[in-house]
Amino acid sequence: MWCDYLPSEGVTSSLFTISSYPKQGLLKSLNLFKKYFEKPCKGAHILGVYEEGPFICSSKYRGAQALEHQIIPYKAIIDEFNEACGGHLFLTSS
Repeated sequence: MWCDYLPSEGVTSSLFTISSYPKQGLLKSLNLFKKYFEKPCKGAHILGVYEEGPFICSSKYRGAQALEHQIIPYKAIIDEFNEACGGHLFLTSS
């Protein structure tokens, strides 16, 4: 698995990162991350999940994030995403 390789490059820990994508696809990915945390690999320690998107507040400064997948970051949706990854949501961008 890729996290077994990371220490050979000097990486000891990392975050799973998600970009803007349709909500159902994000939830599917978060559920896969949840399964990882239930049985982590050896090597680099995965600290949690970083949602780089879809909580982008500006079309001007969104970088590579797809504006059509922008989601307003209400507490309920963040809680839903955090639950989907087993409580490992570490950081979000907005």
